[in-house]
Amino acid sequence: MRPVLPDEIPGVRTAAFVVAPGVTETFAPVPGSGRALLFTQGDGFVRADGKVWTIRETALFVPRPEQTVTAEAPGEKPLSGLALAMELTEPERARLAAEPETRFPYFMIYSECKTYKEKIKSPKTVSRTLLPAHVYPRLCIGSVETDGPDHVAAHRHPMLEQYFLGLPDNRCIVRADENAVDFGPNDLVHIPLGSNHSVDVEPGRHLHYVWIDVFRDESGLRWIDEEHEDDPQ
Repeated sequence: MRPVLPDEIPGVRTAAFVVAPGVTETFAPVPGSGRALLFTQGDGFVRADGKVWTIRETALFVPRPEQTVTAEAPGEKPLSGLALAMELTEPERARLAAEPETRFPYFMIYSECKTYKEKIKSPKTVSRTLLPAHVYPRLCIGSVETDGPDHVAAHRHPMLEQYFLGLPDNRCIVRADENAVDFGPNDLVHIPLGSNHSVDVEPGRHLHYVWIDVFRDESGLRWIDEEHEDDPQ
Protein backbone atom coordinates (compact mmCIF):
# COMPACT_ATOMS: atom_id res chain seq x y z
CA MET A 1 0.00 0.00 0.00
CA ARG A 2 1.12 3.55 -0.73
CA PRO A 3 0.20 6.34 1.71
CA VAL A 4 -1.73 9.20 0.08
CA LEU A 5 -2.07 12.68 1.63
CA PRO A 6 -0.46 11.59 4.92
CA ASP A 7 -1.39 13.60 8.04
CA GLU A 8 -4.00 15.68 6.19
CA ILE A 9 -6.80 14.81 8.63
CA PRO A 10 -5.82 14.17 12.27
CA GLY A 11 -6.41 10.56 13.25
CA VAL A 12 -7.06 9.39 9.67
CA ARG A 13 -4.68 7.54 7.36
CA THR A 14 -5.33 6.86 3.67
CA ALA A 15 -3.41 4.59 1.33
CA ALA A 16 -3.82 3.50 -2.27
CA PHE A 17 -3.65 -0.27 -2.82
CA VAL A 18 -3.28 -2.53 -5.83
CA VAL A 19 -3.91 -6.27 -5.66
CA ALA A 20 -2.01 -7.84 -8.55
CA PRO A 21 -3.57 -10.72 -10.54
CA GLY A 22 -3.05 -14.02 -8.78
CA VAL A 23 -1.90 -12.34 -5.56
CA THR A 24 -3.63 -12.30 -2.18
CA GLU A 25 -3.25 -9.02 -0.29
CA THR A 26 -3.68 -8.98 3.51
CA PHE A 27 -5.14 -5.99 5.35
CA ALA A 28 -4.24 -6.46 9.00
CA PRO A 29 -6.02 -4.74 11.90
CA VAL A 30 -4.73 -1.30 12.86
CA PRO A 31 -4.54 -1.00 16.67
CA GLY A 32 -7.08 1.47 18.01
CA SER A 33 -8.54 2.18 14.57
CA GLY A 34 -11.44 1.24 12.37
CA ARG A 35 -10.94 0.60 8.68
CA ALA A 36 -12.75 0.89 5.35
CA LEU A 37 -11.70 -0.51 1.98
CA LEU A 38 -13.05 1.23 -1.10
CA PHE A 39 -12.63 -0.87 -4.25
CA THR A 40 -12.82 1.28 -7.38
CA GLN A 41 -11.31 -0.77 -10.24
CA GLY A 42 -11.05 -4.44 -11.15
CA ASP A 43 -12.84 -7.65 -10.21
CA GLY A 44 -12.08 -9.97 -7.34
CA PHE A 45 -12.95 -11.17 -3.89
CA VAL A 46 -12.64 -9.93 -0.32
CA ARG A 47 -12.57 -12.37 2.61
CA ALA A 48 -12.89 -12.17 6.40
CA ASP A 49 -13.41 -14.93 8.97
CA GLY A 50 -14.06 -17.55 6.30
CA LYS A 51 -16.73 -15.53 4.44
CA VAL A 52 -16.35 -14.28 0.87
CA TRP A 53 -17.76 -11.21 -0.90
CA THR A 54 -17.58 -10.77 -4.68
CA ILE A 55 -16.43 -7.50 -6.26
CA ARG A 56 -17.57 -6.73 -9.81
CA GLU A 57 -18.08 -2.98 -9.50
CA THR A 58 -17.25 -0.11 -7.14
CA ALA A 59 -17.72 -1.49 -3.63
CA LEU A 60 -17.16 -0.61 0.02
CA PHE A 61 -16.05 -3.12 2.69
CA VAL A 62 -16.00 -2.13 6.36
CA PRO A 63 -14.77 -4.90 8.72
CA ARG A 64 -14.82 -4.98 12.47
CA PRO A 65 -11.67 -3.32 13.85
CA GLU A 66 -10.13 -6.62 14.96
CA GLN A 67 -10.73 -8.55 11.72
CA THR A 68 -7.99 -9.50 9.29
CA VAL A 69 -9.13 -9.02 5.69
CA THR A 70 -7.71 -10.45 2.48
CA ALA A 71 -8.41 -9.48 -1.12
CA GLU A 72 -7.53 -11.22 -4.34
CA ALA A 73 -7.80 -10.60 -8.08
CA PRO A 74 -8.16 -13.99 -9.81
CA GLY A 75 -8.45 -12.61 -13.35
CA GLU A 76 -6.00 -10.80 -15.59
CA LYS A 77 -6.59 -7.31 -14.19
CA PRO A 78 -5.55 -5.91 -10.81
CA LEU A 79 -8.02 -4.95 -8.09
CA SER A 80 -7.37 -1.47 -6.73
CA GLY A 81 -8.77 1.22 -4.49
CA LEU A 82 -8.30 3.21 -1.30
CA ALA A 83 -7.79 1.97 2.26
CA LEU A 84 -8.80 4.22 5.15
CA ALA A 85 -7.90 3.82 8.83
CA MET A 86 -9.58 6.07 11.40
CA GLU A 87 -8.69 6.27 15.08
CA LEU A 88 -11.59 5.32 17.35
CA THR A 89 -12.27 6.26 20.95
CA GLU A 90 -12.76 3.55 23.58
CA PRO A 91 -16.55 4.10 23.65
CA GLU A 92 -16.63 3.81 19.85
CA ARG A 93 -14.71 0.54 19.93
CA ALA A 94 -17.06 -0.76 22.62
CA ARG A 95 -20.06 0.21 20.50
CA LEU A 96 -18.72 -1.73 17.52
CA ALA A 97 -17.90 -4.74 19.69
CA ALA A 98 -21.53 -4.81 20.84
CA GLU A 99 -22.95 -4.76 17.30
CA PRO A 100 -24.49 -8.04 16.08
CA GLU A 101 -22.38 -10.14 13.72
CA THR A 102 -24.98 -9.62 11.00
CA ARG A 103 -24.10 -5.91 10.78
CA PHE A 104 -20.34 -6.18 10.27
CA PRO A 105 -18.48 -6.66 8.08
CA TYR A 106 -20.51 -4.10 6.17
CA PHE A 107 -20.44 -4.56 2.39
CA MET A 108 -22.10 -2.39 -0.25
CA ILE A 109 -21.85 -2.59 -4.04
CA TYR A 110 -22.57 0.38 -6.28
CA SER A 111 -25.65 -1.02 -7.99
CA GLU A 112 -27.39 -1.55 -4.64
CA CYS A 113 -26.73 1.91 -3.20
CA LYS A 114 -29.71 4.02 -2.22
CA THR A 115 -29.81 7.41 -3.93
CA TYR A 116 -30.54 10.80 -2.41
CA LYS A 117 -31.22 14.37 -3.46
CA GLU A 118 -29.53 17.51 -2.15
CA LYS A 119 -30.33 21.20 -2.65
CA ILE A 120 -26.78 22.08 -3.72
CA LYS A 121 -26.97 19.68 -6.71
CA SER A 122 -28.90 19.80 -9.97
CA PRO A 123 -31.92 17.53 -10.61
CA LYS A 124 -29.92 15.45 -13.10
CA THR A 125 -27.22 14.62 -10.54
CA VAL A 126 -27.14 11.05 -9.22
CA SER A 127 -26.02 10.90 -5.58
CA ARG A 128 -25.45 7.52 -3.94
CA THR A 129 -24.96 6.45 -0.33
CA LEU A 130 -22.27 3.80 0.20
CA LEU A 131 -22.10 4.03 4.01
CA PRO A 132 -25.13 5.71 5.61
CA ALA A 133 -24.92 7.95 8.64
CA HIS A 134 -25.12 6.23 12.06
CA VAL A 135 -23.85 2.84 10.83
CA TYR A 136 -20.19 3.45 11.76
CA PRO A 137 -18.90 5.96 14.31
CA ARG A 138 -18.38 9.43 12.76
CA LEU A 139 -18.03 8.11 9.22
CA CYS A 140 -20.27 8.48 6.17
CA ILE A 141 -19.43 7.71 2.52
CA GLY A 142 -21.22 8.32 -0.77
CA SER A 143 -20.76 9.47 -4.35
CA VAL A 144 -21.78 12.14 -6.86
CA GLU A 145 -22.24 11.69 -10.62
CA THR A 146 -23.36 14.04 -13.38
CA ASP A 147 -22.53 15.15 -16.93
CA GLY A 148 -21.34 18.61 -17.86
CA PRO A 149 -22.22 21.32 -17.96
CA ASP A 150 -23.20 21.10 -14.30
CA HIS A 151 -21.95 21.96 -10.84
CA VAL A 152 -22.22 21.30 -7.13
CA ALA A 153 -22.98 24.68 -5.57
CA ALA A 154 -20.62 26.31 -3.08
CA HIS A 155 -21.21 25.30 0.55
CA ARG A 156 -19.42 24.83 3.88
CA HIS A 157 -19.53 22.19 6.60
CA PRO A 158 -17.56 23.03 9.76
CA MET A 159 -18.61 19.80 11.49
CA LEU A 160 -16.60 17.39 9.32
CA GLU A 161 -13.39 16.75 7.41
CA GLN A 162 -13.80 15.51 3.85
CA TYR A 163 -11.97 13.64 1.12
CA PHE A 164 -12.97 13.39 -2.55
CA LEU A 165 -11.72 10.35 -4.51
CA GLY A 166 -12.02 10.55 -8.31
CA LEU A 167 -13.50 7.45 -9.96
CA PRO A 168 -12.07 6.20 -13.28
CA ASP A 169 -14.30 8.39 -15.48
CA ASN A 170 -14.05 11.55 -13.38
CA ARG A 171 -12.84 14.84 -14.90
CA CYS A 172 -13.93 18.09 -13.25
CA ILE A 173 -12.72 21.09 -11.24
CA VAL A 174 -12.81 21.37 -7.44
CA ARG A 175 -12.76 24.80 -5.81
CA ALA A 176 -12.10 25.54 -2.13
CA ASP A 177 -11.97 29.19 -1.08
CA GLU A 178 -9.51 30.85 -3.51
CA ASN A 179 -8.03 27.56 -4.77
CA ALA A 180 -9.04 25.50 -7.82
CA VAL A 181 -7.63 22.14 -8.96
CA ASP A 182 -8.22 19.84 -11.90
CA PHE A 183 -9.72 16.70 -10.38
CA GLY A 184 -9.21 13.50 -12.36
CA PRO A 185 -9.36 9.71 -12.08
CA ASN A 186 -7.85 8.23 -8.89
CA ASP A 187 -7.04 11.68 -7.50
CA LEU A 188 -7.58 12.18 -3.77
CA VAL A 189 -8.46 15.71 -2.65
CA HIS A 190 -8.80 17.00 0.91
CA ILE A 191 -11.53 19.62 1.39
CA PRO A 192 -10.25 21.77 4.30
CA LEU A 193 -12.46 22.04 7.35
CA GLY A 194 -15.01 24.84 6.98
CA SER A 195 -13.83 25.91 3.52
CA ASN A 196 -16.29 27.29 0.98
CA HIS A 197 -16.09 24.64 -1.73
CA SER A 198 -17.80 23.71 -4.99
CA VAL A 199 -17.32 21.45 -8.02
CA ASP A 200 -17.73 22.31 -11.73
CA VAL A 201 -17.85 20.00 -14.74
CA GLU A 202 -17.49 21.35 -18.27
CA PRO A 203 -19.55 20.32 -21.32
CA GLY A 204 -18.53 16.92 -22.65
CA ARG A 205 -16.92 15.87 -19.37
CA HIS A 206 -18.11 13.67 -16.53
CA LEU A 207 -18.16 14.34 -12.79
CA HIS A 208 -17.95 11.13 -10.77
CA TYR A 209 -16.33 10.93 -7.35
CA VAL A 210 -16.67 9.38 -3.92
CA TRP A 211 -16.92 11.65 -0.88
CA ILE A 212 -15.68 10.49 2.52
CA ASP A 213 -16.99 12.45 5.52
CA VAL A 214 -15.17 12.16 8.85
CA PHE A 215 -17.17 13.94 11.55
CA ARG A 216 -15.74 15.57 14.66
CA ASP A 217 -18.46 13.98 16.81
CA GLU A 218 -21.72 12.10 16.43
CA SER A 219 -23.82 15.25 16.74
CA GLY A 220 -22.49 16.44 13.39
CA LEU A 221 -24.28 13.59 11.63
CA ARG A 222 -27.46 15.62 11.92
CA TRP A 223 -26.16 17.52 8.89
CA ILE A 224 -26.52 14.36 6.78
CA ASP A 225 -29.98 13.69 8.22
CA GLU A 226 -31.14 17.21 7.34
CA GLU A 227 -29.48 17.77 3.96
CA HIS A 228 -29.76 14.37 2.24
CA GLU A 229 -33.32 13.81 1.04
CA ASP A 230 -34.51 10.33 0.06
CA ASP A 231 -34.79 9.88 -3.70
CA PRO A 232 -38.11 8.12 -4.50
CA GLN A 233 -36.75 6.65 -7.74
